[in-house]
Amino acid sequence: MGYEVKVIIGYHSGSEDEMGRKWFNPIATYDLCKVSLNCSGIKDSPGHKLLDRNDTIKIQSIYYYGDDGNTRIEEDRYGADLVAFDPEILLKELKEQAAESDYRRFPPLIAMLESLLQQSWPEGLTVVLFGH
Repeated sequence: MGYEVKVIIGYHSGSEDEMGRKWFNPIATYDLCKVSLNCSGIKDSPGHKLLDRNDTIKIQSIYYYGDDGNTRIEEDRYGADLVAFDPEILLKELKEQAAESDYRRFPPLIAMLESLLQQSWPEGLTVVLFGH
């Protein structure tokens, strides 16, 4: 079973708010459409049950502002809190899935992540899985 998932690539910065969330600045969004990802278990991702908790993966609760610049977004359309994590984890999962499937949406995202990871990001590049 899969969920409609967007991958939001960006970085978080600044201090945490009263709920422990950091502001996230999106730089790219990629719609994977209906997909099932493992990512070794990121807490509270799209569909709540899509990815199980794995305490070895560092996550950061985040929020960002919608296209209007005023709407604060803290959870996805399934009601799961947004968390940012290392894009290398997602890249690994995408490569594994691409080796087993010819899903046309994997190769462009793999190429984009590989390209972005070659750049220097002082804030640290992160990704968010957004269920919609």
